[in-house]
Amino acid sequence: MSHPTIERLSNHLKSIEHQKDQLKSLLKANSNPSIISYFAYSINYSHQGSNNLIIGHFIIHNLGTKELKNPYLCLQLPESGVFQLTGKIVSTKQKQKVQVGAWERFTEEGPSTTYWLRPVNQNKLAPGDKVTFSNFQIKWQSAEPYKGAILAYVYTDDMPDGLPALNSISVSGN
Repeated sequence: MSHPTIERLSNHLKSIEHQKDQLKSLLKANSNPSIISYFAYSINYSHQGSNNLIIGHFIIHNLGTKELKNPYLCLQLPESGVFQLTGKIVSTKQKQKVQVGAWERFTEEGPSTTYWLRPVNQNKLAPGDKVTFSNFQIKWQSAEPYKGAILAYVYTDDMPDGLPALNSISVSGN
């Protein structure tokens, strides 16, 4: 039979160990980057078979307390091929002749519905700062029925699995 004091101290020690494990889990969860990303956009529909247009911005905001390294995004257009993306997008080869606010498409040159983009000349995002993929345009014809969603995901060195944007852009019509 064990002594009541030893048993009580043993239980107390187990309780402290459990609390320590919970605190470690909480600290680990809170040390992850705190980031939000979202689309802000306007749509101009034409129901007469001519061009439709989305003009938008994609904003990445570091709400955390630590600097984020190498932010980049994956922008996915619908697979239908009806939608075309334009904006301040440069290839790796064009990076030296870059305009202010440009983003580099660092994978898959040519036609594709997936765009991997990173801001040119900005590889860090300080706490509280934002970086914006500004004034992009998505165009499509309304001569045929169309439907699709534009999705985005943000990645950094600390978030290799990515984080989806808070919203997406969805369009459809006949």
